[in-house]
Amino acid sequence: MKALFKSQYVALLAISLSITTTGCVSNLSMQPLPKIELIDRFSESGSEPAPPSWWEHFSIAEINRIVSLALRENQDIHAARFNYMAAIESVAAEQGTYIPDMGLELSQQTLTQANGSQKSITASLTGGAYELDLWGRIGATIDSAKMMAESQLWHLHSLALQIAELAVIYSLRYIAITQKIELQETQIQTNQTLYESMTARLGMGQIKQSDLLRQQQLVLDGKEKLIRLRQEKANITTTLANITSQMRGRLVEEVKLNHKLPAANKMISTEIPSTVIARRPDVQAMLAQLKAANYDIAIAVSERFPRISLSASRSSEANSASKLFENWSTNLMANLVGPLIDGGTRRAEVRRRRALFRKQVHTYTKAVINAVNEIEDLLATEIYLTEALSEIKSQLAASQMVLEQLRLEYLNGVSDFFEYLSAIEQLQSLEQRRIDTELSLLETRAALLRSMSGPIDENQFKQSQRE
Repeated sequence: MKALFKSQYVALLAISLSITTTGCVSNLSMQPLPKIELIDRFSESGSEPAPPSWWEHFSIAEINRIVSLALRENQDIHAARFNYMAAIESVAAEQGTYIPDMGLELSQQTLTQANGSQKSITASLTGGAYELDLWGRIGATIDSAKMMAESQLWHLHSLALQIAELAVIYSLRYIAITQKIELQETQIQTNQTLYESMTARLGMGQIKQSDLLRQQQLVLDGKEKLIRLRQEKANITTTLANITSQMRGRLVEEVKLNHKLPAANKMISTEIPSTVIARRPDVQAMLAQLKAANYDIAIAVSERFPRISLSASRSSEANSASKLFENWSTNLMANLVGPLIDGGTRRAEVRRRRALFRKQVHTYTKAVINAVNEIEDLLATEIYLTEALSEIKSQLAASQMVLEQLRLEYLNGVSDFFEYLSAIEQLQSLEQRRIDTELSLLETRAALLRSMSGPIDENQFKQSQRE
């Protein structure tokens, strides 16, 4: 009885000590998180607010459908989602450390002697060692697991934003390449009509053979460009199929992007940098990893101190099952285990964890700086592309007037056919460049919207079928 009382006293003393000292070491070992001074505002800002689902900015229902399909079916998103679910279960497993394990063991023993046999039945309730979290090791381990799970969640949102951006960009490219193919077919028809007219005039001796051959070369060159454009459209379709995790043949039947490229009129309004950066999933994922590395330091520090654990067992023994649970014996133990000599292993582990934390500080700082610079770069790119598009439109208007003037001069024998042919090539090249520049401007707008966006509603990228 005295031994039992002493063991219970030690256990209660250990519990009391844990209440007053739990986490003190881990709290003291935590490192301060970096404070990054951001700029007050971005260099440029517009007046057009971004919608919550930023891809709806382009006002094309088919693009919205493709983005929804990608968010729902993309396999990389599903893999990231299960990474997050696995991380959540890791947290649950670590939290189970606070609850002691209990087990029931039943045994029967029969002793046979000359004067007969004697049966003994034993029931035991056993509990695994329950560690008192004196130094905050268990708590820090759980917190580290929580931060890693949070990092996986932010990574999931970041990946979803990237997939949405790719779906928008390749949908826009699909529209643009369709426009370029239609334009190329029109240009070929125009050049072919001129070639046929020149063939008739050659028979009347009104033009030179070399002029006809140049025009024929222009027609053939246009047909070769058309083949390459159709190949590019097939490649874009395949990429869209990969983004949406669909079979290419099925996607070809479903895609109905029969639109013109939308106009990127007003520039998107930008909020203050601190607000934008605070909601970016990629930056928040880095911050969560930084916090996890901080908790890992606390874990390493606590490993240098002794551990106190409690264990308990209760057993009953009887000759028959009916009397088995009448008499119980209880055993309660408190154990103290601590390192004496480890050759500096634990100190080295603390230094290693602190080095990894400092590495993560620089990684997080880089992510913040890169995020701000990415937005600044996209804003500048959009301004320059807008100016370039305006210049191309002016060039187109001038080229059309030049072409018409050279056509009249050529028909009147004032100018050479080579000048007229060069004007045709320049005009047709500008028409293609206009589409390319419009596409580049829209892709930049999509990247800008994504770079300023926060997490996507999780319901938009859950699987269509329950698993």
